[in-house]
Amino acid sequence: MTTLIVIVLGVLVILMIVAFEVYKKGKQALVREKKEAYDKAIKEGDKQKAVIAGRAYYSELRGGSLSIYDEQAIANDISTI
Repeated sequence: MTTLIVIVLGVLVILMIVAFEVYKKGKQALVREKKEAYDKAIKEGDKQKAVIAGRAYYSELRGGSLSIYDEQAIANDISTI
């Protein structure tokens, strides 16, 4: 019985690790996608779209909240357009 419990716990740990890795890869892909949209808006010279995309990118990167430094980075990027 103890062996069965150890096996079940081992399988659960492995499943949790795999689920976390899948989540992490999905999060990285989402951040990359938002960064590409931000870079594209800047390259195209669309300031309004760049502000929106920049905020979405930094928000995703920071887990949902922007810092004043993120806003400043966006402002700096917009000023180069």
